[in-house]
Amino acid sequence: MGRVETYDHAIHVSILFEQGENEFKNVLLHEMIHYYIAYNNIQDTGPHGEVFRKMMNWLNSEHGWNMKVSENGKALQMAQENIPRREYLVLALSLCSGKRLLSVVSPNSFRTLNQQIKRVKQLESYGWYVSSDVYFSNYPRVRTLRGVEVAPDFFNEMLKKMQHLDIPQ
Repeated sequence: MGRVETYDHAIHVSILFEQGENEFKNVLLHEMIHYYIAYNNIQDTGPHGEVFRKMMNWLNSEHGWNMKVSENGKALQMAQENIPRREYLVLALSLCSGKRLLSVVSPNSFRTLNQQIKRVKQLESYGWYVSSDVYFSNYPRVRTLRGVEVAPDFFNEMLKKMQHLDIPQ
């Protein structure tokens, strides 16, 4: 009974770049080379090291692919600047322990969560806000009472940037 290590691999392809089908296929194949190297525990000189580049160049020349390695993050930075702004329903919670939590709430769950909040014993204060800050783009839209703990200073800065919603009690 040897030791077994399992890994969870996922390949994500961004839709932030305007690309055709062939470009997306090139990106997917690029990521599959990374997966092949990791899966087979092949040592390389870097993320796009000698082994990676040898495989990429072979696939490009022998099979007609057009994979490339970006040497800078300028394209990614431009893509992030062009992320469409969307509005997020944010729940900000202050607990008696000093913890500060932010949560992006699914609008359909607002009423239920607004009632549940009132029963939280460690609750110091809470507020509902609307924000279009890209910071919240990676937050899941929750349907249960949970949040991400953030530093108190950051919490206070975010509150200043968001639009407070006055909810009748």
